[in-house]
Amino acid sequence: MHDNLRSVCISHIKDVDGCVCAALVFRLLGGRFVLVNYGNLQQELKKIRRNTELLYICDLGLNETVLEDLRRIREFAEVVYIDHHPMDEELREELVNLGVELVHDTRECAGVLTYHKFREALPWKAGLLAAYAAISDNTESGPLAQELLSHFDRQLILFESMLLSHALERAKEVSFKRFVVSKLAEMEYPHRIKGVSELALEGIERSVALLETLPSKVKKVGRVGYVEMEGSSGTVASLIITACDVDVGISYKCLPEKNVCDISIRGAADLELDLSKLASRIARSVGGFGGGHPKASGARVPSDGIQRFVEEFIAKVNSSD
Repeated sequence: MHDNLRSVCISHIKDVDGCVCAALVFRLLGGRFVLVNYGNLQQELKKIRRNTELLYICDLGLNETVLEDLRRIREFAEVVYIDHHPMDEELREELVNLGVELVHDTRECAGVLTYHKFREALPWKAGLLAAYAAISDNTESGPLAQELLSHFDRQLILFESMLLSHALERAKEVSFKRFVVSKLAEMEYPHRIKGVSELALEGIERSVALLETLPSKVKKVGRVGYVEMEGSSGTVASLIITACDVDVGISYKCLPEKNVCDISIRGAADLELDLSKLASRIARSVGGFGGGHPKASGARVPSDGIQRFVEEFIAKVNSSD
């Protein structure tokens, strides 16, 4: 174990999976954790200095833009990358050549992979955290997740996962998410964490309200529905599929102060098109970046490229079988 090293964990801020990773690494190694989204990942990597001896990067789909920062960090620190997003083979080779330790499996969520790596050194309750991540990330069919979930009461896991997922989606303050991670690291049950139940109920109520109002706001073009909306764009994109009876939902919000637009894309369960590859390719063509999972992806593009991105994405989906 590296408990005597000065460690940093950079993990995804958006959902249960990333927060569980941060909680498990923090529980085991101490040090500090940083919760990021794709828009500020590189900014945080540039802050890593020589007083860091061990860096964990969790639940963040990387691309070639981070290689320069990782090359610098590897001069003084070990780097471990735990993730489940599809990875380009060239990037995998580059990371291996840099000496980055890869813990990667697209069948599992990052929380389960983190737990499995350290399970012998963690308390039994840590398995509950990994189970929350698997349920929330819809990766419970992974072989490691199946084995793990078989040891816990399913109703308890579903309830706690639902509370945690809705609360983290509804939370606007990074400080609250950091508080939740710190409590999870103490192996606290989500329903006992102050503020989680209240925020979860707010989140559920908002989802119900969206189901009722989205049909009048969403623009439908063939198999795709899209909308510009503030709030949790991932949730909106998922609800578009149900509320508007389409195969793909796209929700985006523009950030004028940064001159960018953040886009979330979700696909129906039976959709055969890989939305991750499509998002990555089209985003790069308009000067942005994207990626994710085959049925749950996202992108960040310059504000003047959002219209072209949406139009090209819709055209591709509607032209596919």
